[in-house]
Amino acid sequence: MIKGLDFHEYEKVKPFFTGMEFDLLLSAILERNSLAQLWADDRSEPSSIFLWDEANNVFYLSGAESNEQFNEGVTKVLYREIVPKLLLRNRLDFRLRATSVTWDKELPTIFIDANIVEGEYVFHSHEWPVKSNWRGNMPSGFKLE
Repeated sequence: MIKGLDFHEYEKVKPFFTGMEFDLLLSAILERNSLAQLWADDRSEPSSIFLWDEANNVFYLSGAESNEQFNEGVTKVLYREIVPKLLLRNRLDFRLRATSVTWDKELPTIFIDANIVEGEYVFHSHEWPVKSNWRGNMPSGFKLE
């Protein structure tokens, strides 16, 4: 089974998306700076999550991978709700990210009619420490927003 989450429930998915590649995404969604929709197998104690980052047209899967009812639900949501919206926007391509390699085995059964092409993501971080007094070093008249 799959259930759409209300915005006030989005905070529950944070433990499912950890690491640098998800920090900015979740912050933007939770601060209402990026449009997204989330579904889970259980609203009160989710174990499987499907996230659609509408702003960038990226799908994310996280949590229990072998949750057959959830995976079937994702397929239904995808083809009954999301694909018609994408067709109206002339956006037929999307990116897909899963939080574990085990999800990769499930993708062909969830995204039945999609032509899944594997790609690689590389994330970089800086190793320089952030200066704690950076605000004091900003020139007069400058403002960071």
